[in-house]
Amino acid sequence: MNTLMRKTWRDLRRSWTLALALVVIIALGIATYVASLGAYRDLGTSYEETYARLHFADIFVRFGVAPASIVDDVAAIPGVRAVEGRLIVDTGYRLANGELIRSRLIGLPTERHPRVNDILLLDGRYFRPGERGVAIVESHFAEFYDIHPGDEVTPLMNGHVLHLKVVGIAVSPEYLIVTPGRQELLPSARTFAVLFLPRDDVQRLVRATDAINDLSLLLEPEADREAIIKRVRALLAPYGIVDLYTREHQPSNEGLHLDLEGFREIAFFIPLLMLFVAAISVYIVLGREVRTQQPHIGVMKAIGYSDRAILAHYLVFALIIGTVGALLGALMGVPLERMMTRAYARELGIPIVKTRFYADVILVGLVVSLITLVMGSLGPARSAAHIPPAQAMRMDPAVALVQGRRLFFERWFPMRTWLRLSFRNVFRIRRRSLGTVLGVVFAFILILASWGIIDSMNFLLYRMFHDIERWDLEALYNVPLTETVLSRVAHWDGVEEVAPMSQVPAQLSADGRSETLLLMALDPERTLHMPVLPKGTRLDQVLGPGRLVITRGIADKLGVDVGDVVTLKTAFGSVRLTISAISKDPMASVAYVSLQETQTWAHAPAPFFNALALRVDKDHIQAVKKRLYALPGAYSVQYKEEVERDWRKLMGLFYLIMGILLAFAVILAGAVVFNTMTVSVLEREREFATMRALGTPVGLLARMMVVESVMMWAIALLPGMVLGTWVSHALARTFTSELFYFDLHIGWVSYLLTAVSILTVMILSAWPGIRRMKRINLAQATKMVT
Repeated sequence: MNTLMRKTWRDLRRSWTLALALVVIIALGIATYVASLGAYRDLGTSYEETYARLHFADIFVRFGVAPASIVDDVAAIPGVRAVEGRLIVDTGYRLANGELIRSRLIGLPTERHPRVNDILLLDGRYFRPGERGVAIVESHFAEFYDIHPGDEVTPLMNGHVLHLKVVGIAVSPEYLIVTPGRQELLPSARTFAVLFLPRDDVQRLVRATDAINDLSLLLEPEADREAIIKRVRALLAPYGIVDLYTREHQPSNEGLHLDLEGFREIAFFIPLLMLFVAAISVYIVLGREVRTQQPHIGVMKAIGYSDRAILAHYLVFALIIGTVGALLGALMGVPLERMMTRAYARELGIPIVKTRFYADVILVGLVVSLITLVMGSLGPARSAAHIPPAQAMRMDPAVALVQGRRLFFERWFPMRTWLRLSFRNVFRIRRRSLGTVLGVVFAFILILASWGIIDSMNFLLYRMFHDIERWDLEALYNVPLTETVLSRVAHWDGVEEVAPMSQVPAQLSADGRSETLLLMALDPERTLHMPVLPKGTRLDQVLGPGRLVITRGIADKLGVDVGDVVTLKTAFGSVRLTISAISKDPMASVAYVSLQETQTWAHAPAPFFNALALRVDKDHIQAVKKRLYALPGAYSVQYKEEVERDWRKLMGLFYLIMGILLAFAVILAGAVVFNTMTVSVLEREREFATMRALGTPVGLLARMMVVESVMMWAIALLPGMVLGTWVSHALARTFTSELFYFDLHIGWVSYLLTAVSILTVMILSAWPGIRRMKRINLAQATKMVT
């Protein structure tokens, strides 16, 4: 081992606490990168494997009832590899306790498995030819209610309860996220039952012999998708196409991939932030090494070491720390990746889970971490290499590093000597104080970046279920309701208020761009559903004739703003509307008009509506819910408290992942603060030794250090809060998608806890320095150069 390498190891041993803190910072960054990106890849592979094995469709079409022979006509279209025709009925379901929820009955062939959108049996068996009165239950619903083969399920049909025997439990590629539609992406296994029945049995129950209302198409790899869609539209036009979308817009698949893309953004964003902080920490630590070793550098250059050799010496110091931290992070990241993948897959019920060892991810992480550290260490290393040897060797510990002067506020605020010295130490040696403040600012950024997302999700849930949805029950119907029904419901026992609504699919177009959305028609005088409008704006001001309210997500995608004219296409035809306001609803694919506006489109004598929102006395919730399901055409009645409970249960996985990242951020912030505080103490060993030699008690020196810590925390507080909020906002944007608008909101409690926790860490980080002060060799330390 050459002389410079031995010196490197000695420097590492001498500064082992600083080196260990840097290793922790780098290891956490690499572990987060390897785990997050690996889990992202694993989940993508698992999805695709599941889709391939179960022949997930490329095109989905819902239409009015049509003869089953239409399947052959569609199958004859060039480029279509396989077609499956199904009969799907949305209805209710009676639970064992008498409660009613929503269900979907999907008729499948009995003589074979579906050619497209097959199901994977986890337990039990498939249908037998000619079998009736049986069902295969979707796995999420079965797991929630502990349903097994041999049990009974009880959907409703025309108001009557069906008693069906369960023969199997299965996974469907269409319901990896169990959601009824594109505007209802909440996985709702508790309130939405997906049941697979023999197709003949469903046709018999709805009295539609040999009929279907749903087609799933699987295409050849090189097929002309647009041409096929055009042909399908032409063939099915006589039966009234209700909905047509591709695999990319299938609700479950779209939700999964939007979630996955947000996960990918986090997988890059947080580790890069951590590695950037690591580079700054290396810069601070190595800068301190260079300053304290200037006489050594002078000797090294005087005996013949070149600038390149000295530069390499200090770069090697950083590379050793970086290599150890990166390898440790990789070892931590692999098991963490598999834990995250399996937790995610278990929560969503993904049946086929693939986990792999991604050597390229680890290699990229190692390379990025080393490049980052080299960039952070290059400045101090170059500074060391370019110091003239005569200047470095002339350093005299008796020469002051800064010019002494009174601070301006000393003239106005009389202070004790020790307090005056604390202020001078902070403001006179600005380079040292700046390094400490910078470390504290990054600690704020790291913690707020994670805590801000958690706070924002809590705020989003509160806004959704308390500011927007102000009803207790919401009932949806597949037939129009009348004013007579509305009046009758308003007089039921326990009903305090009822508001009519209309919910229909629509397409909004502007400047050649279009977006599919859910159009909600509201009564502007009712407030049971309130979009998040600009402050001071009333609903009746923006929902007038020819006016439309859209969400921020739609406005950003279409590039439109208030006052622009857009085209809205519904089952009533196309109309031109003026955007009157932009709301900040979390569910982005929603737009609002007035009920009177839809009445004009339909040329109806009274407002058209197919949904009811009700505020109900708590003691009458279940009774009113049953009566709502008994109305003709009912297919969904939701109790808001249960929906909110489902959301919060779903967020358990989100909180787990963000909790891990927050824990990493807290540890990382602690390491950063510890590093900067320790460097500050080490740079002042001669100063403390001199004061001790003059008789200053260690307790007084400790008090000075604590005061200086509080002062530097106070200096870093505002920029730390501002930059932490800005980074949180950038991270929040990664969660915003076509279907979901994520608005950043950080509560004052989070700011307070972040500030207090960082201050606590700073004060505690002074403790090792105080202990070190007690053990200082006064004779040796007073000769040191800081």
